[in-house]
Amino acid sequence: MSGKTKKQKYIEAVKRLLITRRTLSRADVCEELNLDIRTSTAYLNELTVAGFCGETEMIANGKGRPRKVYYSECDKMIFVGIQLSKTNGIRLIVIDYEGKILLRSEKVVLQQSKLYIFKRILAIFNNIQEKFPDRKLYAAGIAVSRWLQPPLAVFDLYFGLCSFLEDELNIPVFRCININALAYKELDKNKVDRLAVIHLGQLLELGMIKNGKIAGVDGALERDFAHFTVAPDGEKCYCGKKGCLENYVNLWALRDGLKKIIGMSETDLPDNELFSRGGKAAADYIHKTAGYLAGAVAKLYREHNLDRIVIYAGNSVLGEDLKKQFEKSLIPVEIETEAEFSASIVRGAAEMARYLSLIQYFVC
Repeated sequence: MSGKTKKQKYIEAVKRLLITRRTLSRADVCEELNLDIRTSTAYLNELTVAGFCGETEMIANGKGRPRKVYYSECDKMIFVGIQLSKTNGIRLIVIDYEGKILLRSEKVVLQQSKLYIFKRILAIFNNIQEKFPDRKLYAAGIAVSRWLQPPLAVFDLYFGLCSFLEDELNIPVFRCININALAYKELDKNKVDRLAVIHLGQLLELGMIKNGKIAGVDGALERDFAHFTVAPDGEKCYCGKKGCLENYVNLWALRDGLKKIIGMSETDLPDNELFSRGGKAAADYIHKTAGYLAGAVAKLYREHNLDRIVIYAGNSVLGEDLKKQFEKSLIPVEIETEAEFSASIVRGAAEMARYLSLIQYFVC
C-alpha cells in the first residue's frame, strides 16, 4: 500500500471489512482499526456518499436507542469496460460485482474532432446509467489499441479521456493497452498472483501482472522479451542484434517464412493454405518457430516466478504446435486463439475496473 496516504489506507481497510462482513457499525470499525468514533463515522459516511455502502438504523434486541448500521452495496454496483479499436469501433460490456455480464454492445464512432468523440463516449455512459437505474456505476476501464497511440500513431487521440469521464461521471476510470486489459481478464479467470499474457499477432505483445499490478508499464519487459535471442546466427534485427524472437513469431514473419517455402513471394493465399502447400518443410518450419517461443517462454517463467502464462496465437497452426510442446511441460501454459483474443479485450477492460476499484484491496 506504499504511496497511499494514511486516510486512503484506512478507507481501504473499511472497504475490506464491509465486503467480508457485509454489515458494520461504527463501533466495529473502531474496534477493528483502532480508530476513534468520529473518524470511523467520517470514513463510513464518505463511503456511503460514494455509493459503496448504505446505512440503516437498528435496535438491539428491541430495546434501547437505535444504532446506525452500514451495509455493503456491492450487489448494486456495475462496472463498464470499453475497447477502442483502430477502425473507430467501440466495444462495450457491463458486468456486476461478481463479474456476471449484464450488457454487451458494439458501436461505430465516425472520425470526428476529439471533443465530439469524448462527448459521444460520455453519452454511452449516460445511456448505461439509464438502462440500470437501480444500480450504481462504480468504475470504468478503457482498453485502447496501441495502434491509436505513439509510437505507432502520430498522436494519442484519447489523451485526457479518463480525466474527462472522471470529472463528468464522478467515478474512477482506468486506461491501458489491449494486452494489459487481457491480463486482467486472465487474472480474474485463473485467480493467481503472477501471470503473463502473450499475443502473437501483427506484433509480439507481452502483458504481465504481479500482485494485482501491471508490471513493466514502461514497455521494458515487452522489449526484453521481443528481443530475446533465439537464433544467434539469424537475420539481423533493427535493434542491432541477430535472431530476435519477434522476427520469427509475429504473423508477418510467419507468413513470409511460409511464402518462401512454397516459392510464392506475392500471394493472397490465407496462412492455412500456405501451410498446406508447404508440406513437411512448412511443418518443420512451424515446429522450429514454436520451439523458439517455447524457449523464450521458459526463460520468462523462471525469471519472473510466474504462476501461469496464457498465449494467444494469431496463427492457428503455430498454436497447435505450441500446445503439443507444452503438453508434458511443468510450465503452466494455456494456448488460446486469435478469436478469443479479440473477444476478451473488452471483458478485460471491465475486469480491470472491477479489480482496481474494488478487489485490489484484498492484495494490497
